[in-house]
Amino acid sequence: MMIKQFGHLAFNCKNQKKSVEFYRDALGLKEKFSLKYYDFISIVKKSGVKLPGIAYKFLEKRGNNTWLTYMETGAGVFIELFDQLGAFVMNRPAFFHNNYQHFALIVDDIYAFRSELIEKGVKIDSEISFGPDKTYQMWIHDPDGNKIEIMQYTENSFQLVK
Repeated sequence: MMIKQFGHLAFNCKNQKKSVEFYRDALGLKEKFSLKYYDFISIVKKSGVKLPGIAYKFLEKRGNNTWLTYMETGAGVFIELFDQLGAFVMNRPAFFHNNYQHFALIVDDIYAFRSELIEKGVKIDSEISFGPDKTYQMWIHDPDGNKIEIMQYTENSFQLVK
């Protein structure tokens, strides 16, 4: 059995609305779809998973609020943005990001992309540099502090030639 491709990254967000705005408006990702808490409750009930009564009450109170939003990065790869309260109740993803390091987004023109980000008010954490893997790279972070590497491949990038 082989893994076909990377599917998604999932984050719980302190402020889901701000995170969706950042990934959509600053990074240009498309909102693929959102699920409400009542959708989630239905999924849990159909799965047979037993939650404590207090968890159901909490989820039902949030009913029409957005539980998660899928942001499309391209090529069928997504970023899932969870409402922090719902993620905490279900512990999906874990409330603390103990093992998260970063993720990378590939762009065609890193200099143009950097300029666009600055115009949109995004803080650039590092200037563009040429990495040991023969790629251009720079760093930013989302509203929750998650590190994001912005990369531009070159014809000699190890990701393409090795």
